[in-house]
Order: sequence, then C-alpha cells, then structure tokens
Amino acid sequence: DQPVAYSSACAGLVQAWAAGLEWEELMCETSLDAGDVLRLLSRTLELLRQVLQAPFVPQSVRQGAREALHAMDRAPITDSVFAQVRDEADAALLGEDEDEEEDGDAHPVA
Repeated sequence: DQPVAYSSACAGLVQAWAAGLEWEELMCETSLDAGDVLRLLSRTLELLRQVLQAPFVPQSVRQGAREALHAMDRAPITDSVFAQVRDEADAALLGEDEDEEEDGDAHPVA
C-alpha cells in the first residue's frame, strides 16, 4: 500500500474546473499562480489518461476517468498541438476505428 497525499484545496480546484468553471473564475478562487493551477490540472489529466491505460482497472472506474477527462480537457489546459494525438490515442484505447467512421463505403474481401 502506498500513502496517498490529498489536498482538499487542490481537489476543490480540480472539481470546480471539471464542473465547468471558467479559467478567470477559477483563478479568482485561489491564491495559487496560474502556472501552478495549470500544472495541477495538466497532471490530473495525465493521471486520468493513465487510468484509462492501466490493466485490471474496473470498467466503472475507466468510465468515470473518461468522463472526468472529457469534462476537464479544455482551454487553456488543452494544448492544441497535442490534441489530435491525444484524441487518436483515446480512440485507440476505446477500440474505436477512425477509418471506419471516415470511410462509409464497404470494401468487399476478395
């Protein structure tokens, strides 16, 4: 067993962001610097992505992590340079085939 450090102040910021609070409002609710909040939220997103990739994680936990990830993954936390790569990786984790969605024509097998 590993000890888990928990900060109710940080958890409150993460929860407020996930609930849809705008960046300017979030920054008014804390004495932390913007860079520290950005790092906190970015690290939380990374943790959620790791939960999606971890073996033996119950489906209910994966679903919760996926929902939290989608709620939190927005500007200014989202880095548009990596957004497409991240979306493709998420699709692969979910077993979605983007080629099937883009190509509506069926190709017969010879």
